[in-house]
Formats: sequence, structure tokens, C-alpha cells
Amino acid sequence: MTTTNTITTQTGSVEHIDPNTVIIEANVRPSAPITKEFVNSIRENGVLTPVLARRDEQGNILVRAGQRRTLGAREAGVATIPVYVVDADEKTTERIVQQMVENDQREALSDADRAAAARVRGHVCVHDC
Repeated sequence: MTTTNTITTQTGSVEHIDPNTVIIEANVRPSAPITKEFVNSIRENGVLTPVLARRDEQGNILVRAGQRRTLGAREAGVATIPVYVVDADEKTTERIVQQMVENDQREALSDADRAAAARVRGHVCVHDC
């Protein structure tokens, strides 16, 4: 007997988009600390890792993950950033979990960030379940 594992991933395309034109969805971090060094790095090197986004029904690009990179790029005055645009709908709980995983893999979330995410997830579940 052969066992096959199937992994489902979102597919999309990388687009270079003006960071001032994208909309940042609610994030697990109440604030996104942007340091002078971070902005200077983006100014000198650009955004190296694409932000993750989806397109809504009106064609707006909504950032799901990459809030700090987007805000840093705006502050640095870069013309475009790489954006990985995927086909997705608005599933707030799934988006919050994705943000928590991404943030834990980069800069650890503070206890306050985790508490805020838990409150959002609890609130969403009550209304979206």
C-alpha cells in the first residue's frame, strides 16, 4: 500500500506595488515598531522578502503579513515593494494565526501582542463561528 501526503498551499503571483496604495489589515501587533535602522536598511536594500496580501472584490490589495515591511517602505520612500498576492477570502482567525506564526519566526511577539491576538481570536470566534 502506498501512502500519499498532499500539501495544499495558496498560489499567487509576485507584483511590485507602491506601498502607499496597499491597505494593511488588522494585525496581531497593536503597534509595529519601526526603527531608524530598519527604515535605512529598506532605503538601501529595498524590501527583500515579499509581503503576503490578497485582493478584495474592489481590487484593493490587503496586506495579510508584512505590516512592518510595508510601513518601513512607506517611511523610506521606496517606489515599490514585492507583494505576493494570493487568492484568499477574509478569514480573520486564519489570518491572525498566520501573523502569529510569522512574527514568532522573526521577532518574538510580546506578551501584550499575544494577549491582543487572543482577544481578537476570541471576539472573532464569537461572531464568526
